[in-house]
Amino acid sequence: MVFSIGMFLFCSLCTSCGNTKEQISQVTYDAGGPQETSQDVTMLFSDKGLSKMKLETPLLHRYELEEDNEMKMECPIGMVVTFYDTLGNVESILTSKYGVLYSKKEYIKVKDSVVFVNIKEERLDTDLLHIDFKKDSVYTYEKVVVTSPKGTISGVGFNSNTNFTKYKVHNISNGVFEMEEEALKEEENE
Repeated sequence: MVFSIGMFLFCSLCTSCGNTKEQISQVTYDAGGPQETSQDVTMLFSDKGLSKMKLETPLLHRYELEEDNEMKMECPIGMVVTFYDTLGNVESILTSKYGVLYSKKEYIKVKDSVVFVNIKEERLDTDLLHIDFKKDSVYTYEKVVVTSPKGTISGVGFNSNTNFTKYKVHNISNGVFEMEEEALKEEENE
């Protein structure tokens, strides 16, 4: 009796699965979609054993691109990137509502409510920012606002090093910024 009930349940389970392999793959596989999706991700990037950067995101899509064997990591609902100095101290923090990283190119593009803050309490606000680690360069051609304890500057275009410790605002449209006498002399000599 026990054997016949068990056999009946097994047969019922086998016959109740009506989806074919083709139907399942149509629902679960998207040729243009990511190969992997992860939630609540924290990634640490290091150079010669020293932490250089930490990326945190609630959702990460990973794609393997055929051209140049590139890995693309997309953060479609936001990301926080923390940059460290050579001693492991926090140097700057970048946040945005969207980001995409390319591993082989060593490049990140962030957009939508981009905020970049450094240890000097200087803050960059923009809608699009490019980070090229190979060139130690952060840049945009979009509108920017930089605020600090010394004042505020608005412009179109910006470039800095990847940790946002040295920067330049281009096409300044307005702003008041308090500069130290030494910085003024350096700027006059350039």
